[in-house]
Amino acid sequence: TNGLHFAWDLDGDGQYDDGTDQSTVTFNYATPGYYTVGLMVSNVANSNAVLVRPNYIKVEPSILYVAPDGSQTPPFDTWAKAARDIPSALNQAYDTGSTNNRATVMVADGIYTQSTTFAFTKGVHVKSVNGPATTVMYGTGTNRVAFVNHSNALLEGFTLTNGVAFVGGILNYGGGVYLTNGTLRNCWIVGNLATNGAYGAGAVVFSNGVLDSCQIRANRTPAAGSYGGGVYFFYG
Repeated sequence: TNGLHFAWDLDGDGQYDDGTDQSTVTFNYATPGYYTVGLMVSNVANSNAVLVRPNYIKVEPSILYVAPDGSQTPPFDTWAKAARDIPSALNQAYDTGSTNNRATVMVADGIYTQSTTFAFTKGVHVKSVNGPATTVMYGTGTNRVAFVNHSNALLEGFTLTNGVAFVGGILNYGGGVYLTNGTLRNCWIVGNLATNGAYGAGAVVFSNGVLDSCQIRANRTPAAGSYGGGVYFFYG
């Protein structure tokens, strides 16, 4: 390093003891949160220069939690601090770009509703604790329940119900789920509707979407011109 001495503070404790005599260092963070980073550089003449970057590193939890009685305290990394809704935890979750170490969102028993579609567009594993009999994504009856569009997305152990597919183009199809990329595993797609001219009361699935061990039943296409009471497959 041409006579330069490097000392790092990577955990924000004010002590430059997290890497010495290295211009490039690695550090493992055990707890989620923001961390201030400091670097002290000195030379053979004992001249020092210090650079401090407050809150420079953000560490996201690998497991996040959702429960109806959670305290809604980011980063939702314990049951006590759990998000009360699924989108809050998804927004917090980090997409690693791999299925080997992707973040997991654990969801407690409950009926989860929101005014818009549940969107799963990150490479995150969203999993119920006790399966679809006790964990429900309940649509408003005016739009589809779920939209899944990421090759590494995995939605596991939910009931998707009370969704509606509308006429007006492919983007309105799929009352229970519109699945272009990713996987649904052990889900129940039940009690959804496709209105006149719409496709896929239960699900619309494209060639890169996977339904794995799912139950699809009691979805309806009551009007003429609607297709795929259970599932309508596009391009595959």
